[in-house]
Amino acid sequence: MNDDPSGGRNAEDRYLLLRLIAISNFVSIDRPLYNVLVHGSNMTDPSTREHFNEIKRIIYYKVLQEWGDGYEPVFAISTDGWLDVIDVKIKAESDE
Repeated sequence: MNDDPSGGRNAEDRYLLLRLIAISNFVSIDRPLYNVLVHGSNMTDPSTREHFNEIKRIIYYKVLQEWGDGYEPVFAISTDGWLDVIDVKIKAESDE
């Protein structure tokens, strides 16, 4: 995705996974499969939270549109300030 404010350079892993969900079968594995190294120069540190939250919004709206545009995401801000998708709801029919 390169039509977001970062030109596809942020949250591209999330976007790729959401695209794969649309065309693949997944199973849940209840164990860690990779580790994330957290350090002072991580791109997703608290100083960039607002930027990443906006990109996350764009990604979820875009993917739900690609999946048929029948649903919209419901967001909430977590206790640490990051945006989370807590639900999806059916879009209301417009009176055209």
